[in-house]
Amino acid sequence: MIILLFFNEFCAFISLIFMIKLPFGFFYILIIIGCLISCAAPRVSIPQQPATPPRKVVKQPVDSASTTAPRVVPDLASDAWFQQFLKENASQFGGILEQAAVLNLQIIYTEIKRDRANLPSFVTHYFQKGGSTFTHTAQAVGLPLAILALQKVNSLADKGINAYTTMITEALISGQRPAYNDPNTNDGLPTISQYIKRLLLTGDEEAFDKLYEFVGPDYIKSALQERGFDSAEVVARIGRGNTANNKKTNTTIFYDKNMRQLYRQPILESSRELPVRQDKLGKKRIENGKVINGGMYMGDQNKVSLSDLHGILQTLLFPEAFSVYKRFAISEADRIFILSFLHIDASKSIFPSYPAVAEFKYNFLKPASNTALRKDFKIYNITGKAFGQMSDVAYIIDVQNSKEFLLSASIYCNENEIVGDDKYEYEVAGRKFMETLASVIIDRVRAETAGMRPDFGNIPLAID
Repeated sequence: MIILLFFNEFCAFISLIFMIKLPFGFFYILIIIGCLISCAAPRVSIPQQPATPPRKVVKQPVDSASTTAPRVVPDLASDAWFQQFLKENASQFGGILEQAAVLNLQIIYTEIKRDRANLPSFVTHYFQKGGSTFTHTAQAVGLPLAILALQKVNSLADKGINAYTTMITEALISGQRPAYNDPNTNDGLPTISQYIKRLLLTGDEEAFDKLYEFVGPDYIKSALQERGFDSAEVVARIGRGNTANNKKTNTTIFYDKNMRQLYRQPILESSRELPVRQDKLGKKRIENGKVINGGMYMGDQNKVSLSDLHGILQTLLFPEAFSVYKRFAISEADRIFILSFLHIDASKSIFPSYPAVAEFKYNFLKPASNTALRKDFKIYNITGKAFGQMSDVAYIIDVQNSKEFLLSASIYCNENEIVGDDKYEYEVAGRKFMETLASVIIDRVRAETAGMRPDFGNIPLAID
């Protein structure tokens, strides 16, 4: 029809210009020609309006230091991959998988691929994400605490303070403990860096408490929540104090080398109302030396989910793979410092000194006495072990084959379900499962077709 009108208008226009009077029948001929052309022309369908409005595009923050954003593959939230993988390897786990719910078993495995620019991409698989009951990750909560202690102390740089500045902790409230010296240092003076070393090497409780008192529970909550780690409830010193006492920190004072005061941080009191939690472990508990029915209440204990701890380690390892708002505000030197003490064998440490191999660090891979294993692999991890719950959050490099992956797992090792009797099956059940899991994952990774060879230039490989 559009073509028909065009022809009519065109002829009228010609007649007007040249004052040529065309025969009336000529227009009928044009009409017929126009109809034929119109029928022969291909039909164009007009797209219909979508039934639902289009997704709103949210602009991600751009890192001014990088012009190329790495590709982060969305996580696989279902268990399908892991269920199939564990089914194929079920014979190696000795019946543990059949009790996965009872054992509160959780596994997280992240495949890592590099592109030609060495930028990583990730695919993460979960088995029983979140667990069947409360998961007590214990000392592993020290990882975000260590990172945030460095982040906070960096904000005091204008006062001449850093992680190596002397930090004295006072006790001005009943129930608090002071710290005026540290026999684990070469000069006997406590520092944030020294507390971090002790915490990451052996899960030292005093080191955790002093960092907690410096950083404060409200800062911990907001800093982790801003980065999407919403499960975090780091609200207590380890193993002592009630909820009211834990809401108040000690006073901390920083001194220069001549013991002149640089900064005094007063008592920090949390104003945040803690969420009501029904977290419990076990079916019975030890109370005043007696076995009492009912599990142990854990609602006032520190809590960071295994998946959040896995994500925190991933963000620490690969800051370039995340937006600037997701990264922690620490320097590259800070990042290498933490990774070094996630990796180093505690027996190799001088200040502090641990002559015997600390079993705290080894679940997935056996201790350093197995030199062949340590030669082939580098592991950067933090573990947790308390009340029968055992966890490990790790980044593992297969040095020989230039492959890498993230692996985290948690298992409940308390067959009699009595919490507090110290009769837990950490070795016969927990560590055995962890080693088997790491072994089958390593076999899978080694069997994969090799991709782009990673450049581990931003990972401290040489420290052992």
